[in-house]
Amino acid sequence: MDLMIHDDVQGHYENILDEVISTHSEDVLVRMAHSMNDQQSLEQLLQPQAIALLHHPVQETCLARMPGIIAHHLHRLHTKLVNSIEPEVSTLLEAYPLEITKDQQKMMNQLMQLNSAVDRQVMQILKLEGLEHKVALDLSVCEIQQNQLAPSADRPRSFWLLLKKVWKQAAQAASYSRPGRMIAEIDGTRVTDLDRLVTVVQDESLLLVGDSVHGPSLIRSYLDTIASSLQAEFNSRLPELYALLKSDVLDEEVTA
Repeated sequence: MDLMIHDDVQGHYENILDEVISTHSEDVLVRMAHSMNDQQSLEQLLQPQAIALLHHPVQETCLARMPGIIAHHLHRLHTKLVNSIEPEVSTLLEAYPLEITKDQQKMMNQLMQLNSAVDRQVMQILKLEGLEHKVALDLSVCEIQQNQLAPSADRPRSFWLLLKKVWKQAAQAASYSRPGRMIAEIDGTRVTDLDRLVTVVQDESLLLVGDSVHGPSLIRSYLDTIASSLQAEFNSRLPELYALLKSDVLDEEVTA
């Protein structure tokens, strides 16, 4: 019976995650696919997003790679969230054991506790995943690679670069009102250790405004939508989990 309960709970939450993330990821991917019909559409949709992430416009080659970069990280987030359910359910069922009973109110109270715990775990993963940071890092790496391929005379002396270490520091210091900008000096040598090249500066005259997005970025809006949709589905579909457990456990006991 314990295995049946575990499988029912695991399948319930995996299905919700898969449905919600697939739906909203498809919306983002379709929107980006439409923007790739021509360079102007690509610039209009994604250049403001790149500026929001890196605080400067990205070159054409890296902008063209941006839909693929975002799609890659959306897929990884999808996989990570769905795969997190099995071990989380095993742990949470030990902390919040389910007593399968004909008392509907008692069972629903138990399921509400379990549901809240699953919700907290999923929201924590979303919060810590750093999707915007990972996309920004990939764009920065693309720019470094393109800069190295350019002839020496054409190379800019410096360009904006965001790196994970500083992002983590910024996330831990949310009260910091003026996050530092990072400049990586490229001198023609092979870049292997990005952290070595980073200098944090506070020169406000270097900050680009005007072309960036107003309000949440595309990725931030996606994450916020995912979070709110998952929470709504977790709560609204709790009776489905009750009905499933009742059918599989209680009804089977009656027929046994």
